[in-house]
Amino acid sequence: MKQKQALSIIVMFLCAATLFAQQTIDEVYRSIKQEVLQTPSLSHSKKIDALLEQKKLSVYDQGRFYFIKGLNYNILNQSERSVLPYRKAIEKLAQTTHYELESKARLNLSGVYTDLKQFTRATTQILTVEELAKAHNDSLLQAKVYEYLSNLLYVQGNTFESLGQLKAAADIYERQSDSVTLSRLYNNMAVLNKNMGMFEDAIAFNNKSLTLSIALKDKEAIAESYNNLGVNYENMYNWNNEVSYLKRAIQHYEKSAKIKRQLPYTKNTSLTNLANLYAKLDAHKEAEKYYEEVIAEGEKKNHLETLGEVYHFKLNDALNSGNIKEARYYLKKLDSVQGVSKKAQQEDFQSMMQNQFDLFDARNEQKQKEQALAEEKEKRQWVEKVHARTVVIFIVVIVLIAFILLYLVQYFKNNKLKGEREKIMLEQRILRSQMNPHFIFNVLSSIQNTLLENNPLQSASQISRFAKLIRQNFDFTNKEKITLEEDLSALTNYIETQKLRFADKFDYQIDVDDQIDIAEVEIPPMLIQPIVENAIEHGLKPKKEKGCLSIRIQARGNKLVFSIMDNGIGFRDKNKDGKVHSLGVLKTRLQLLGCKDENSLQITTPKAHSGTIVKFELTVL
Repeated sequence: MKQKQALSIIVMFLCAATLFAQQTIDEVYRSIKQEVLQTPSLSHSKKIDALLEQKKLSVYDQGRFYFIKGLNYNILNQSERSVLPYRKAIEKLAQTTHYELESKARLNLSGVYTDLKQFTRATTQILTVEELAKAHNDSLLQAKVYEYLSNLLYVQGNTFESLGQLKAAADIYERQSDSVTLSRLYNNMAVLNKNMGMFEDAIAFNNKSLTLSIALKDKEAIAESYNNLGVNYENMYNWNNEVSYLKRAIQHYEKSAKIKRQLPYTKNTSLTNLANLYAKLDAHKEAEKYYEEVIAEGEKKNHLETLGEVYHFKLNDALNSGNIKEARYYLKKLDSVQGVSKKAQQEDFQSMMQNQFDLFDARNEQKQKEQALAEEKEKRQWVEKVHARTVVIFIVVIVLIAFILLYLVQYFKNNKLKGEREKIMLEQRILRSQMNPHFIFNVLSSIQNTLLENNPLQSASQISRFAKLIRQNFDFTNKEKITLEEDLSALTNYIETQKLRFADKFDYQIDVDDQIDIAEVEIPPMLIQPIVENAIEHGLKPKKEKGCLSIRIQARGNKLVFSIMDNGIGFRDKNKDGKVHSLGVLKTRLQLLGCKDENSLQITTPKAHSGTIVKFELTVL
């Protein structure tokens, strides 16, 4: 038994040293999240699985790691594999107060269900988030709900209802003055209107998006807005042959093309739109000018797809006009572009194969080196084997001698500690037995008052509570430690009894940090009850107004921090209010535990006659 105790101490020390060297969970989470967003990979999911298996994580930490795992699969376009992690994330996060992350997980899952055409499940998740948004009065979350509903309706083919949801979202973002999001939404609303043939409304939303893009100085967004306006004005021209719409389409295409010429890596689709438009108008000279620019840009930036589209269009145009010579020219150009594309694919394939060959050769070379090292290692091990046996025997003898000496020292030390421990346990029992009569007397006095007031219901209620208190008190007297949950149950029972006695003269609240497992943490019984009793009897009872009692339990490393606060008449006379006795008993009990926690005990009065705060720490092993 003594050997196991010594071994446990060593193991605990090593574990503490290891934990000190590890990253915090928050640092690990931020690191993995950044990796997933920048370079998604299946290896990240394996890393998260290892964390979930090996680390003792809180429910919230488990939830957010499952969320990142689902997000990783989502970015990798593996929708079906993302469902299970998202569902586990929702299950964990629903047990916490972090509704924002739970909502993100549910909305992402709804998007996955939408892609998989599982519309009922997608709707369920979105409506659940809407309930969370209403419960927390979160308007931005409600806007997200509208966006996801819009996407769901659009996929289902209900474009009109989809547009209505986007308008509802835009109303919220307009109140929040979120220009970046509004610019994106207005463009989406323009697309929906264009798909429904409502070109004027589409143009209106394009103009709104353009205004915001100009304010944000986003050149690429400005260019896209001009191009979208050109497309819609061209559609208007095709619809009613109004020349003014044609002119506006050309003006917006030209504005877009001008800006995109300044953006070296952006594909200038406006040039192609201008060339095609002039070609349809039989303005061949203007069309040819823009086609040449498109071709020059495509060759300069190696946009093979763009070149292919232009050469194909020019080939058809030449064939339709009967220009065989020009048709042969563009056919040759088209074959050349397609050949370059195929050549590039072949080069990529050859490069991939060469890399595979190089990797194969490197592995063979590495295998030969490893084999040579293994043979050399085997020879060296054979030479050292005899010497190693001698060293092992010597070490075993030394360890046995050291173990015997350690056992003897520990044996005598444990005998001494056993006597001291028995003495401490006896003193603690005496202290607890001294507190019980005072506690029982106060409760009986309360019941006596209600009987004298001829209030049988209240008397019966207090007698029931008193019986439970007596049972708990007798149970606790013979125990060295009880769970924090048991102690708080008895404390709550006591406070409720006092509330009945004083006719709800005061309110109370007990706050415990979420990270504290009250069913597992153990503390000495009846530790804070005397302090609470003094707060009620000597602080709140004399107060004329309704009082307030607050008990806060926080975690700080391996310690619990207890704070008992009241807004009573204050701590004024140590000899009259009885607090010196209860504080002295508490300090002695903390001192007997041998963890120096008695030094943390303090009593303060923030302002004159404004209440009392008693605070102390308890080491939890």
